[in-house]
Amino acid sequence: MPYEKTNSEYTSSSIIDGLQMLTLKNRKHNSPYENQDWFFGTISRDEAEHLLKIYGNEQGEYLIRNSERKFGNYSLSIRETHETMRHFRIEYQEQTATFLIGKRSFTTLRQLIEHYHKHPIYDANPANKLYLTKPLIIHETNSQF
Repeated sequence: MPYEKTNSEYTSSSIIDGLQMLTLKNRKHNSPYENQDWFFGTISRDEAEHLLKIYGNEQGEYLIRNSERKFGNYSLSIRETHETMRHFRIEYQEQTATFLIGKRSFTTLRQLIEHYHKHPIYDANPANKLYLTKPLIIHETNSQF
């Protein structure tokens, strides 16, 4: 059944052969990051995974979205394999005006991104190293629908 999600980056307007057709919306998030390619605003974890699976092409593609749990925090979603996505909580610390991911802190999200382009980010398995490669970019030309 078609549905429309109004607080999201995209709307789902029809179903073709069991797949939902995505229509991208204008990104207006009222956020200092709204003009950044890597920022997807208010989308859910499931929506982030769906976008990374459909439009992502390589390991390490990523996006940052608003946290679903706490206003002012963010989540980093990364494509590990075609079927596996990893998600990391980014907490904003008001007292120090820093962004905390695990035990590391950064003064800006840009600094965090640049760090993980060069250094691995680990999930629960210390042998599992992920590097950020490039932000997920969705163009009408790479739409599969």
